[in-house]
Amino acid sequence: MPRRMVIGIGNELRGDDAAGLYAARLIADLARPDIHVLLLGDGLHRLLTAWRPDDQVLLVDAVCSNTHSAPPAGEIHIIDLLARDAPDRLPAHSTHAVDLGQIAALAGALARLPARLFLFGIEGKQFELNAPMTPAVRAAADQVVDIILRYFDES
Repeated sequence: MPRRMVIGIGNELRGDDAAGLYAARLIADLARPDIHVLLLGDGLHRLLTAWRPDDQVLLVDAVCSNTHSAPPAGEIHIIDLLARDAPDRLPAHSTHAVDLGQIAALAGALARLPARLFLFGIEGKQFELNAPMTPAVRAAADQVVDIILRYFDES
């Protein structure tokens, strides 16, 4: 049976990088039996074994566009990682050793992609060690939770 999965990615000790874990915890706290929640941290290699081919997977992570015209903190990017243009839409910089585009490409090469794979990327600005999550990013993570719950309720 296909699972509906929310996977929180990030590092709780690095300010805005905690956004994915924060959002996933909020969903986990609802204890909905129809949503499987995984708190991944920054070990993205574990994604390859986290999902099954028939799963619907929604990843939540902080992103850092890191360009001169970077979006403001808290802007939400929703990217279908299975779409052909996904690599072009992913932020140029990752706070992880391996980025999500590379993981998706590897999963595809290994025939380990889920049926649906979306990234809910929350634009962050503050990634310093022991920094708090900025209010704009926390508010965006709350909004992502609402979007995800609506998505699952309507699908």
